[in-house]
Amino acid sequence: ASALAGATTIEEVSDIVATKVAALLATTVCTLTVVDPESTHLQIRSMNIPGGVEMEGYVSVNANEFLPRAVVAREGAPMIFVNRGAAVSAFPGLAADLERAGIDGSAFWPLRNTRGKVTGVLGLGWCHPVDLDEPLSVAIQTSVDLCSQALERAQLYDAEHSLIEALQKRLLVAPPHVDGLDVYSLYLPATQLVAMGGDWYEGALLADGQLAVVVGDVVGHGVEAAADMSQIRNVVSALLRSGTDPAQIFPLVSELLHDDRMVTATAMIAWINHDQHEIHYISAGHPPAMVKHPDGRVEVLRDGRQPLLGVSSEPVQPGRCEFHPGSALVMYTDGLVERRTEDIFTSIGALAKRLAAITETSATGIATSLLNQSMERRDQDDDIAVVVVCHSVELSSDRQLTSTPRPRPVE
Repeated sequence: ASALAGATTIEEVSDIVATKVAALLATTVCTLTVVDPESTHLQIRSMNIPGGVEMEGYVSVNANEFLPRAVVAREGAPMIFVNRGAAVSAFPGLAADLERAGIDGSAFWPLRNTRGKVTGVLGLGWCHPVDLDEPLSVAIQTSVDLCSQALERAQLYDAEHSLIEALQKRLLVAPPHVDGLDVYSLYLPATQLVAMGGDWYEGALLADGQLAVVVGDVVGHGVEAAADMSQIRNVVSALLRSGTDPAQIFPLVSELLHDDRMVTATAMIAWINHDQHEIHYISAGHPPAMVKHPDGRVEVLRDGRQPLLGVSSEPVQPGRCEFHPGSALVMYTDGLVERRTEDIFTSIGALAKRLAAITETSATGIATSLLNQSMERRDQDDDIAVVVVCHSVELSSDRQLTSTPRPRPVE
C-alpha cells in the first residue's frame, strides 16, 4: 500500500506490480495490462514470469481478441480458473502456453478508475490449483483496489506530463537567423518522476538588427507553471518585437504580472551587437550566463541584476561583455547546474570550468557537450533549457544558416 501510494508514473506502478504484488500473492506469473483509451490494443506493462517463458505474443494484443485479459477488459468482470483444465476449457488456444509456463490456477481482475471505467487488468497465475480462501481473496481484492487507484493517478500524471511537453515544444521556437551568429537552442524535460513546465527561451531581432535572446524559468511545476510560462514568454516576445528598449522589458513584465495573481520567474535577456563585438544583458534573479572568449577564458556575467520577474523594480544598468569573433555565449536554466547537495555558486563555477575545457567551437557542439557532462554528474530532476550563440570567425559564401533545429533531447 505504501509503495503504490508513492507511485507517480505507470512505469513505477508496473514495477511494484511485478515485485511487491507478485510477492504478496505468491504468484508464478503476475502481469499488469493497461487499457489505452486511444488504442485498440492492450499493453502488458509489467511481467513477473518464470525465466524462459515466451510472452512476446501477449505483450500487445487486440482488445477484441478471445483472450482472458481482453474479455475482462471488455466485460469488466473477473475471471477465475481454479486449475489449468478450467482455463483450457474456456480458452482452448491457451493449453500449450499454460503448460510451458507451468501455470495451473489463474485469475484476471479488472482495474477501474473512480468513474467505474476499466483502465487495466491484473493477471495472476500459480503453479498449483488456486484455492480462493478468505485470506487470499482479501489480499487479491486489496491489491486490485490499490492498483486501480495507483494506475488512475499515474495515467492522469502521464497525461499532464504529455500535455505540458507538447505545449512547450509548440511554444519554444528557435531564435531567428542572424548572419555571423551560430545559434543552437534545446529544451530537455525532466524525468517523469518530477513535474515540469516552467523553463523557456525566446529570441527576436531588434529594430537595429541586434539579436536578443531570453532564457527564463517560472517558479513552480505542472500545468500552472506551463500556463504561466506561456503568458510570460508571450509578453516578453511582444515587447521585444514592439521596439521596447531591452533594458525596460523586465520592469514592464513585472508590472503586468504584479496586477495578476502572484506569479514569479527568473529570466535573463542578452542583446548581441556582433558588429560592435559586444553583448549587453540584464538578469532577473537568473543563473548568470557565460561567455567563452577566443583565448579560452570564461567570463561569468554577474552584472545587470534586478529582482525576480513579478517583483516591482526600476530599470537597472545593463551589464556589458566583449563578444569578439570566436566567442560563445551560453545561457541556461538552473536544471543544467543545480545539485541538491552542492551550493549553487559552486555548481556555476563547475560549469564555467567545463565550458573552458570544451574543444568544440560550434553552438551545437558546445551545448551537447555541456548537457552530456551535466547528465553524467546526476539524475535529471529538473527541466533544462539552453541557448548557445557563437560569434562565427568566418562564414563561407556558400554556407546556409537557417533557424536552429527544433529543440530535442541529446542522446
